[in-house]
Amino acid sequence: ARFALAIVEVPEVHGASILAQTLAGVRHELDKEAVSLVGGHTTIGPGLRVGLSVTGVPTNGAPLWPTTGGGAGDVLVLSRALGSGVVLHADMAGRATGAEVEAIHAHLTRSNAAAARALQGLDIHAATDVTGFGLARHLRTMLPGPGVAAELHLDRLPLLPGAARLLAAGERSTFHEQNRLDDAALH
Repeated sequence: ARFALAIVEVPEVHGASILAQTLAGVRHELDKEAVSLVGGHTTIGPGLRVGLSVTGVPTNGAPLWPTTGGGAGDVLVLSRALGSGVVLHADMAGRATGAEVEAIHAHLTRSNAAAARALQGLDIHAATDVTGFGLARHLRTMLPGPGVAAELHLDRLPLLPGAARLLAAGERSTFHEQNRLDDAALH
């Protein structure tokens, strides 16, 4: 069973109509994944913002995947391309191309259900979703301790369209500096 709470901010003008359309779209996407919308909160603000908190309960005795416990010999599998923070930051500053923006939105609105199904039955030692902390920080969490390291081949990491170009041009995600300082503090 899976459940979702929606947090929605709508503009004051036409807010009721926008809310109804937004929730219809949210329901449409949740229904595809058999997720029940069980509540949430609505506010009025300067624009439209939608957030979901989704909780799942394993069925048929399926194990939960731990966030720590990776070890020697494990293989890192990425189910999504990297670089969303860089591309989104560049988009807000008007430095991403239209094609890059279309690609990031298609990427972010695609469900992880197929990847989760593909991993069912495998011996997963550690798993996480790479978010604002970035791959390096999430990888550090997945490893069991300071004596274990990971080897990454940067040329083999899947990147979103435009991410490499934007990084080379000096673009960084909103969280880049905070992540850099946090990583330095951990050494």
